[in-house]
Amino acid sequence: MRWLLSLCVAFITPLVWVGGADAATTITLSPTSGAPGTSIVVSGSGFDASASVDVFLGTADLALVTTSATGTVSASIQIPASAQPGTNWITLDERRTHAAAQASFYVSAIWAQGGFGPSWRGDNPFENTIDTGNVDELSESWGQQLDGLGNGKYPIFYAGNVFVEDLNKTVRAFSQAGKLLWTATAPGASFVTPLPAVGASSKVVFADAQGNITAYNAQCRTDGGVCAPAWTKNIGVAVTAAPSTKSSLLYVPAADGLVHVLNASTGAAGTSIGGGSSGAVTAPVSFSPNGKPWIVQGDYEFNGQFGFFPSSALSGVAVVADSLGFATEANGRLDSIGGSGWSTTLGGTGCTPPRPVYADSVVYAAGCTSLGAYDAGTGAALWTIATSGPAAGLAVANGVLYACVGQALSAYAASYGGRLWSGDYCAAPPVVVNGVLYSAASDLEAFSLTGARTAAVSHRGRPDPRHLRPTIRAPRSHGRVTAHSPR
Repeated sequence: MRWLLSLCVAFITPLVWVGGADAATTITLSPTSGAPGTSIVVSGSGFDASASVDVFLGTADLALVTTSATGTVSASIQIPASAQPGTNWITLDERRTHAAAQASFYVSAIWAQGGFGPSWRGDNPFENTIDTGNVDELSESWGQQLDGLGNGKYPIFYAGNVFVEDLNKTVRAFSQAGKLLWTATAPGASFVTPLPAVGASSKVVFADAQGNITAYNAQCRTDGGVCAPAWTKNIGVAVTAAPSTKSSLLYVPAADGLVHVLNASTGAAGTSIGGGSSGAVTAPVSFSPNGKPWIVQGDYEFNGQFGFFPSSALSGVAVVADSLGFATEANGRLDSIGGSGWSTTLGGTGCTPPRPVYADSVVYAAGCTSLGAYDAGTGAALWTIATSGPAAGLAVANGVLYACVGQALSAYAASYGGRLWSGDYCAAPPVVVNGVLYSAASDLEAFSLTGARTAAVSHRGRPDPRHLRPTIRAPRSHGRVTAHSPR
């Protein structure tokens, strides 16, 4: 009788799910990393036929899909704008059996060129960690000495790492945690103000006033050793402004009045663009949404549709539409190029104002003794404040305006100009990406949040599928593959 009771118990004991996924189920993601808002395809197999399967990001139910007759499933989802930087887990979970499969998606934005993207707006639309409510918690998380001189250096964030060049032509790559990954010595004369680097095609590219352009593999090494160039090229004329990148091509402004176009992967030269007869190209090339380049040549700006003749040299153009951009002039004016064509005077004279930045129909600009926000349509000042000196550069992200102004790094409320945080000495435009603020002068410094919020973000773990709770109502008919947005 005892053996019969044991047999009955064996039949009624439930199967226990163990581990991060069932052996029979699979999951693939395409792509496997990207910024918040990235659209991805989640594919799975090994599930029951015509079964309801939830797609979770962390513990959030993003979609409900129905498997095919062979137990395969495919869903297109969008990574939410609120998804925090770092590893985020995606789970396919069958509702009836709780068969599950999991894969990780790495959430990360990049700041691959001086103005963030090819439009050079200076706005990071993906930043979702630092905001006006917690920016005052920023503190230095690490610092690494560069050449020890307080001149401007321009970091970029690309391929998960930070890259910067010294005045002495030393290129350094650091991890997000501040570990030195590799170094290199770029060709050309030392003690020439370095230009912002650019990241494209898994390369980081540096240029100088001697016409040297050098590319390194972004993931060259991790042991702190010396990285050999992936390719080098001299264009035979001085590079006069920072390179830009778009669609795996490099656009290099030069003293011959041309923009030299190079393949970012190989360095192969393409067809140059620009007038060539109106003086040197004096600012990085900006691109409108339709891919049209905006080129500043001497005291003349053109975008292929119309020319603009300012009264003095332009800082470069932050392009916001196919025929609308904004620039500051050396005489201390902020100009609308296209649109209503307004112009307004900034505070102070005798300096070269940095390029303006743009976000949410507002232009932010610094004069020699002022910092302000201006309506993009009319030029009306929304707020202005006096500053102790000229600015080296601006950046905006998630409602916060960051400025290297008067040689001090500060953060302001973008909506009204109140100073929310003050940092260390600075000499170059700030970079804010993935919840970290980077600034470079004699050192490269990284500032991140302190307190409970940072701890909560950094300790996200792989969820147990058995504890996930569906929130999307199942459809009555399971005859087709369907996807539903969460309510």
